[in-house]
Amino acid sequence: MSGGRRREARKAAQAWRGADRLARRRQALRELLHSLGFIGASTPLLDALLNRRYPAPTVVLSPLVSERGAGPNLEEAGRGALAESSVALAPLGTQVPLAIVFTDYLGIADACRAELHTSGNAGRGWTEFARLAAPHREENVKRALRALTARVDDALLPHCRFAEDIYFARYSFEASSHPADKPRLTVVLDVQHAEPVVFERDGKRRPAWRCGLPFLDGGIEWIRWTRTTPGFGRERPDANVYLQSHAIQRLEERLCFPGPALTDWVWQSLREPVLLPQANGWLVKFRVWQWHLGYFCAEEVDGNILLTTFLFLTNAGTPEGNRLRERTRFKTDEITWLKMDLLSYFLQSDVQRDSELRALFAECGCGHLFEMMKPEARTSTLAMANATRRHLQMPPSSEPQRD
Repeated sequence: MSGGRRREARKAAQAWRGADRLARRRQALRELLHSLGFIGASTPLLDALLNRRYPAPTVVLSPLVSERGAGPNLEEAGRGALAESSVALAPLGTQVPLAIVFTDYLGIADACRAELHTSGNAGRGWTEFARLAAPHREENVKRALRALTARVDDALLPHCRFAEDIYFARYSFEASSHPADKPRLTVVLDVQHAEPVVFERDGKRRPAWRCGLPFLDGGIEWIRWTRTTPGFGRERPDANVYLQSHAIQRLEERLCFPGPALTDWVWQSLREPVLLPQANGWLVKFRVWQWHLGYFCAEEVDGNILLTTFLFLTNAGTPEGNRLRERTRFKTDEITWLKMDLLSYFLQSDVQRDSELRALFAECGCGHLFEMMKPEARTSTLAMANATRRHLQMPPSSEPQRD
């Protein structure tokens, strides 16, 4: 085949692909209009709406994120959040993918506001559809942005560390230099490098990190207790909340979870704290979903709140740990030897199948720990029931041991 014929063949193939793409875009737009309540869109109307289409949203990295070398994973996470999310649009509650909301839906909403007519015929019912749909444009954009920010925040959380880097997103509609171009939604993934604050405590300098995570408004929400925080004290001035590394370390050790899996739960527990006043500060309940797993020890230092350590539910100094010691007469070293101060004792040992021991822990306020896993997901890799019974001077269990 001569060079001229090859060029003609390439042009023909490109034209065919272009026509095919246009046909697919028309069909997708027709289906979107149908889901929004408009049936029977004509080809001229579809082409006019495609011309009003907004450019596809983009996810980019800030220069600082790129410099820190976390770019590829974060960018993939941000794009995935955009691609996998949808939102219910008024007035019909139609679920529409976010990527479509910020491209095709915005073009349709603008056309409704402009009472678009194409060649004198925008299709039957368009005027009525436009009248019903146009008032909801701003509301639907806000809904879509809320859904997007929540999904992006969730995607960034696994990469956040209180003592290292906290990632967040910024959102903007940016127009190109050409006046006729529509603005593009841009999601900029950025980072706040955690800098320690040094506290003087017990004659020693102790570094701690401020507690904050990305949250909805396109930035970081830093934890701050105020006079309206229940149990904090209305006479106290507002105070920022800081975590010592020791508290993070003890949390990971005693719950046997990696740090990233707990970061969001720490933030949520401190954002809406349940405080138990103590002589020198507070116990702060730590929760995962509805499960109460322990307490942070908090005290006021230099006008701020410092979380010094984490106590599992059975540790000395907690209400449940104190009741356990009163009920069993166990000393702390015995509890430690039996691994009773670790969540794994309740989730991965054969104590789960011992009704008498479970009843004892329930009396002490720890019975719910056995319920955290569904029965079919429970394992018994640790044989602790008989050892616990011996320390309690109880006879061996008469219950059959089931796998």
